[in-house]
Amino acid sequence: MAVKQRFEGEFFRFGKKIGYELILIEKSLITNEAIREKCRVDSSNYGKNYACPPFAPKISQFPQKNILVYLFYVYGRNLNNWEFLAKLTYDYGRRLEKELEGTCFIAGQCRLCEKCKAEEGKPCIHPEEMRYSFTAVGLDSEKLNSFLKRKIVWNSEYTYAVAGCLTNHEKLDLKRLALILTSL
Repeated sequence: MAVKQRFEGEFFRFGKKIGYELILIEKSLITNEAIREKCRVDSSNYGKNYACPPFAPKISQFPQKNILVYLFYVYGRNLNNWEFLAKLTYDYGRRLEKELEGTCFIAGQCRLCEKCKAEEGKPCIHPEEMRYSFTAVGLDSEKLNSFLKRKIVWNSEYTYAVAGCLTNHEKLDLKRLALILTSL
């Protein structure tokens, strides 16, 4: 069985209806460390943000075997929606780390600083708060479409953000984890 557990729903935040899907799967099912090279071509953050390659470690360096993937989506394609969802992945992930005794990965690059110190060759000033990008570690959001009920279509009328939290748990109380999400 590819998907160990699944839960989906929606909630409202700041006048936006946010849909979500939570799935617990083996991390190996969505691992593709070659995807890190895509960042070199497609991302202006390559080598300029500590959350991105080449600074981000490979997913194979993390010992946990499962990942709780969380997909958020809102109607409307615009940068404000993306930034809103990306921040939500960070906030939710930090809470999940405590609950799951795991490590979270966020949607996109780290946004804690206006300009990452990586660009200047200086150490990160928020190493405890910084989280790596989902794709930067080698988790392939395109592979998720095989497991999600709602397919990620990047050029649709929706904005999507995908993130996840590694864990060794084999079973989770997804309803309780969804309540954490809706109470952020």
